[in-house]
Amino acid sequence: MLLYDSNYNIALFNNLGSSDTGDEISNSLHQRLSSGDELAFKLFFQKNQPRLFAYIYKVVKSREIAEELVLDIFVKIWSAKEILSEVENVDAFLHRMAVNKSLDFLRTAAREKKIQQLLNQHMQYEQATAASNHDFKEYNQHVIHCLQMLTQQQQLILNLSREEGLTHEQIADKLNLSKNTVKNHIVTALKKMREFIKHGQLSILLTISLFFIFFQI
Repeated sequence: MLLYDSNYNIALFNNLGSSDTGDEISNSLHQRLSSGDELAFKLFFQKNQPRLFAYIYKVVKSREIAEELVLDIFVKIWSAKEILSEVENVDAFLHRMAVNKSLDFLRTAAREKKIQQLLNQHMQYEQATAASNHDFKEYNQHVIHCLQMLTQQQQLILNLSREEGLTHEQIADKLNLSKNTVKNHIVTALKKMREFIKHGQLSILLTISLFFIFFQI
Protein backbone atom coordinates (compact mmCIF):
# COMPACT_ATOMS: atom_id res chain seq x y z
CA MET A 1 0.00 0.00 0.00
CA LEU A 2 1.16 3.59 -0.65
CA LEU A 3 1.64 5.92 2.28
CA TYR A 4 0.28 9.44 2.03
CA ASP A 5 1.32 12.75 3.51
CA SER A 6 -1.60 15.07 4.18
CA ASN A 7 0.64 17.98 3.19
CA TYR A 8 0.61 16.56 -0.37
CA ASN A 9 -3.15 16.89 -0.50
CA ILE A 10 -3.16 20.40 0.98
CA ALA A 11 -0.54 21.57 -1.47
CA LEU A 12 -2.35 19.98 -4.37
CA PHE A 13 -5.70 21.54 -3.47
CA ASN A 14 -4.03 24.90 -3.09
CA ASN A 15 -2.58 24.51 -6.57
CA LEU A 16 -5.96 23.57 -7.97
CA GLY A 17 -7.54 26.74 -6.69
CA SER A 18 -9.97 27.37 -3.85
CA SER A 19 -12.74 28.63 -6.12
CA ASP A 20 -12.86 25.47 -8.27
CA THR A 21 -15.97 23.30 -8.15
CA GLY A 22 -15.88 19.55 -7.51
CA ASP A 23 -16.01 18.74 -11.23
CA GLU A 24 -13.36 21.34 -11.99
CA ILE A 25 -11.11 19.92 -9.28
CA SER A 26 -11.57 16.40 -10.67
CA ASN A 27 -10.88 17.55 -14.23
CA SER A 28 -7.80 19.44 -13.13
CA LEU A 29 -6.66 16.43 -11.12
CA HIS A 30 -7.05 14.17 -14.14
CA GLN A 31 -5.19 16.64 -16.34
CA ARG A 32 -2.32 16.84 -13.88
CA LEU A 33 -2.26 13.04 -13.55
CA SER A 34 -2.22 12.52 -17.31
CA SER A 35 0.77 14.86 -17.52
CA GLY A 36 2.68 12.72 -15.01
CA ASP A 37 2.13 14.66 -11.78
CA GLU A 38 2.92 12.19 -8.98
CA LEU A 39 1.12 14.27 -6.35
CA ALA A 40 -2.00 14.17 -8.48
CA PHE A 41 -1.66 10.41 -8.83
CA LYS A 42 -1.36 10.00 -5.06
CA LEU A 43 -4.54 11.99 -4.50
CA PHE A 44 -6.30 10.15 -7.33
CA PHE A 45 -5.36 6.85 -5.70
CA GLN A 46 -6.48 7.99 -2.26
CA LYS A 47 -9.78 9.22 -3.63
CA ASN A 48 -10.72 6.13 -5.67
CA GLN A 49 -9.00 3.19 -3.97
CA PRO A 50 -11.67 2.61 -1.25
CA ARG A 51 -14.51 2.45 -3.76
CA LEU A 52 -12.68 0.07 -6.11
CA PHE A 53 -11.51 -2.11 -3.23
CA ALA A 54 -15.05 -2.39 -1.83
CA TYR A 55 -16.43 -3.54 -5.18
CA ILE A 56 -13.67 -6.04 -5.97
CA TYR A 57 -13.64 -7.45 -2.45
CA LYS A 58 -17.37 -8.08 -2.74
CA VAL A 59 -16.74 -10.12 -5.89
CA VAL A 60 -13.58 -12.08 -5.07
CA LYS A 61 -14.24 -12.53 -1.31
CA SER A 62 -10.57 -12.09 -0.44
CA ARG A 63 -9.01 -8.97 1.05
CA GLU A 64 -5.51 -9.86 -0.12
CA ILE A 65 -6.60 -10.58 -3.69
CA ALA A 66 -8.77 -7.46 -3.79
CA GLU A 67 -5.82 -5.33 -2.70
CA GLU A 68 -3.63 -6.86 -5.41
CA LEU A 69 -6.23 -6.30 -8.12
CA VAL A 70 -6.78 -2.69 -7.06
CA LEU A 71 -3.05 -2.04 -7.18
CA ASP A 72 -2.94 -3.63 -10.64
CA ILE A 73 -5.61 -1.18 -11.79
CA PHE A 74 -3.69 1.86 -10.56
CA VAL A 75 -0.42 0.58 -11.99
CA LYS A 76 -2.17 0.23 -15.33
CA ILE A 77 -3.62 3.75 -15.01
CA TRP A 78 -0.21 5.23 -14.24
CA SER A 79 1.33 3.34 -17.17
CA ALA A 80 -1.31 4.75 -19.54
CA LYS A 81 -1.95 8.03 -17.73
CA GLU A 82 -1.80 10.04 -20.97
CA ILE A 83 -5.22 8.78 -22.06
CA LEU A 84 -6.97 9.72 -18.81
CA SER A 85 -7.55 13.29 -19.99
CA GLU A 86 -9.54 11.88 -22.91
CA VAL A 87 -11.89 9.85 -20.69
CA GLU A 88 -15.26 11.61 -20.34
CA ASN A 89 -16.51 9.70 -17.30
CA VAL A 90 -13.59 8.63 -15.12
CA ASP A 91 -15.82 7.04 -12.46
CA ALA A 92 -17.46 4.79 -15.05
CA PHE A 93 -14.04 4.08 -16.56
CA LEU A 94 -12.66 2.96 -13.19
CA HIS A 95 -15.74 0.88 -12.46
CA ARG A 96 -15.38 -0.90 -15.79
CA MET A 97 -11.73 -1.64 -15.00
CA ALA A 98 -12.76 -3.07 -11.62
CA VAL A 99 -15.42 -5.25 -13.24
CA ASN A 100 -13.00 -6.53 -15.87
CA LYS A 101 -10.29 -7.23 -13.29
CA SER A 102 -12.74 -9.15 -11.12
CA LEU A 103 -14.10 -11.19 -14.02
CA ASP A 104 -10.60 -11.96 -15.30
CA PHE A 105 -9.62 -13.21 -11.87
CA LEU A 106 -12.74 -15.39 -11.58
CA ARG A 107 -12.20 -16.86 -15.05
CA THR A 108 -8.56 -17.61 -14.29
CA ALA A 109 -9.44 -19.13 -10.92
CA ALA A 110 -12.15 -21.29 -12.51
CA ARG A 111 -9.79 -22.41 -15.27
CA GLU A 112 -7.05 -23.27 -12.76
CA LYS A 113 -9.58 -25.15 -10.64
CA LYS A 114 -10.74 -27.11 -13.70
CA ILE A 115 -7.16 -27.90 -14.66
CA GLN A 116 -6.46 -29.05 -11.12
CA GLN A 117 -9.56 -31.25 -11.19
CA LEU A 118 -8.41 -32.80 -14.48
CA LEU A 119 -4.94 -33.37 -13.05
CA ASN A 120 -6.42 -35.00 -9.96
CA GLN A 121 -8.62 -37.23 -12.11
CA HIS A 122 -5.63 -38.19 -14.25
CA MET A 123 -3.54 -38.99 -11.17
CA GLN A 124 -6.35 -41.08 -9.70
CA TYR A 125 -6.65 -42.95 -13.00
CA GLU A 126 -2.88 -43.54 -13.13
CA GLN A 127 -2.86 -44.75 -9.53
CA ALA A 128 -5.82 -47.05 -10.15
CA THR A 129 -4.20 -48.38 -13.34
CA ALA A 130 -0.91 -48.98 -11.55
CA ALA A 131 -2.71 -50.77 -8.72
CA SER A 132 -4.71 -52.82 -11.21
CA ASN A 133 -1.57 -53.78 -13.13
CA HIS A 134 0.14 -54.73 -9.87
CA ASP A 135 -2.83 -56.90 -8.83
CA PHE A 136 -2.92 -58.54 -12.27
CA LYS A 137 0.81 -59.34 -12.15
CA GLU A 138 0.45 -60.70 -8.63
CA TYR A 139 -2.53 -62.76 -9.73
CA ASN A 140 -0.60 -64.26 -12.69
CA GLN A 141 2.40 -65.04 -10.52
CA HIS A 142 0.29 -66.93 -8.00
CA VAL A 143 -1.53 -68.85 -10.72
CA ILE A 144 1.83 -69.88 -12.16
CA HIS A 145 3.11 -70.89 -8.71
CA CYS A 146 -0.03 -72.91 -8.10
CA LEU A 147 0.30 -74.76 -11.38
CA GLN A 148 4.03 -75.40 -10.90
CA MET A 149 3.18 -77.46 -7.83
CA LEU A 150 1.33 -79.95 -10.03
CA THR A 151 2.66 -82.69 -12.26
CA GLN A 152 2.31 -82.22 -16.00
CA GLN A 153 -0.50 -84.76 -16.06
CA GLN A 154 -2.34 -82.96 -13.27
CA GLN A 155 -1.88 -79.61 -15.03
CA LEU A 156 -3.24 -81.03 -18.27
CA ILE A 157 -6.26 -82.63 -16.65
CA LEU A 158 -7.02 -79.56 -14.54
CA ASN A 159 -6.80 -77.35 -17.61
CA LEU A 160 -9.20 -79.58 -19.55
CA SER A 161 -11.59 -79.55 -16.60
CA ARG A 162 -11.46 -75.86 -15.63
CA GLU A 163 -10.51 -74.05 -18.82
CA GLU A 164 -12.19 -76.17 -21.48
CA GLY A 165 -15.07 -77.34 -19.28
CA LEU A 166 -14.77 -81.04 -20.10
CA THR A 167 -16.37 -83.65 -17.86
CA HIS A 168 -14.36 -86.42 -16.21
CA GLU A 169 -15.65 -88.85 -18.80
CA GLN A 170 -14.69 -86.58 -21.71
CA ILE A 171 -11.21 -86.08 -20.28
CA ALA A 172 -10.81 -89.82 -19.79
CA ASP A 173 -11.76 -90.47 -23.42
CA LYS A 174 -9.48 -87.69 -24.68
CA LEU A 175 -6.42 -88.86 -22.71
CA ASN A 176 -7.15 -92.56 -22.92
CA LEU A 177 -7.43 -92.85 -19.13
CA SER A 178 -10.00 -94.30 -16.81
CA LYS A 179 -12.62 -91.99 -15.41
CA ASN A 180 -11.47 -92.85 -11.88
CA THR A 181 -7.86 -91.90 -12.70
CA VAL A 182 -9.00 -88.52 -13.99
CA LYS A 183 -11.02 -87.95 -10.84
CA ASN A 184 -8.05 -88.84 -8.60
CA HIS A 185 -5.75 -86.47 -10.49
CA ILE A 186 -8.23 -83.61 -10.09
CA VAL A 187 -8.79 -84.32 -6.38
CA THR A 188 -5.02 -84.45 -5.74
CA ALA A 189 -4.38 -81.29 -7.75
CA LEU A 190 -7.10 -79.33 -5.98
CA LYS A 191 -5.83 -80.49 -2.59
CA LYS A 192 -2.38 -79.10 -3.40
CA MET A 193 -3.93 -75.86 -4.59
CA ARG A 194 -5.99 -75.50 -1.41
CA GLU A 195 -2.89 -75.90 0.72
CA PHE A 196 -1.02 -73.31 -1.32
CA ILE A 197 -3.85 -70.77 -1.07
CA LYS A 198 -4.37 -71.50 2.62
CA HIS A 199 -0.73 -70.88 3.58
CA GLY A 200 0.24 -68.41 0.87
CA GLN A 201 -0.71 -65.21 2.80
CA LEU A 202 -2.61 -63.91 -0.22
CA SER A 203 -4.92 -60.92 -0.28
CA ILE A 204 -8.61 -61.61 0.21
CA LEU A 205 -9.52 -60.59 -3.35
CA LEU A 206 -6.74 -62.72 -4.82
CA THR A 207 -7.75 -65.69 -2.68
CA ILE A 208 -11.36 -65.37 -3.85
CA SER A 209 -10.25 -65.08 -7.49
CA LEU A 210 -8.09 -68.20 -7.29
CA PHE A 211 -10.83 -70.05 -5.44
CA PHE A 212 -13.40 -69.42 -8.16
CA ILE A 213 -10.94 -70.38 -10.89
CA PHE A 214 -9.78 -73.67 -9.44
CA PHE A 215 -12.61 -74.78 -7.16
CA GLN A 216 -15.71 -73.88 -9.15
CA ILE A 217 -18.22 -76.63 -9.48
